[in-house]
Amino acid sequence: MPTRSADEIMREMRQIRRELRDDVAGIVDQAQTIVDHAHDLTDWRYYVRNYPVTCLGVAVAAGYLLIPTRVKVVDPKGHDITERMQKSEPIQSASWTSTILGTVGGLATTLLLQGVSSFARQQLESVLEKALPTNHGGSGSFSSWPSANGNGPHTNTYESQS
Repeated sequence: MPTRSADEIMREMRQIRRELRDDVAGIVDQAQTIVDHAHDLTDWRYYVRNYPVTCLGVAVAAGYLLIPTRVKVVDPKGHDITERMQKSEPIQSASWTSTILGTVGGLATTLLLQGVSSFARQQLESVLEKALPTNHGGSGSFSSWPSANGNGPHTNTYESQS
């Protein structure tokens, strides 16, 4: 077996490193291509752009399958009464005054419930302030505690540290 010199071995190692670097770069490029194609395959816009007629057919079929069939109305004797229902007078819609009154009534009810809720919260806070000791390092008021909406003295702690 012939002996190789140190220079030949070093040259061969450089060649192997160069080929390995090229192989790794090729694998990375292939992986990036696969990721790009996978992104396209999971994006619905890709299919609409490339297969519009097929997507339209799928949408029509899905709509047909998802929309329920008409209900057949039957009286206790088993007769179809759909025709009789269609011939009867339609139910008249509510007048505009009753619609406006309903809207105003709903708004008033909402405002009343918000007021009652606010009053109850204030009463509960005052009872709790009297009943619990104030050892949360503050002024003795629950309003100084941080709230769910982010108001209060303890918000933005990270900004004050920087």
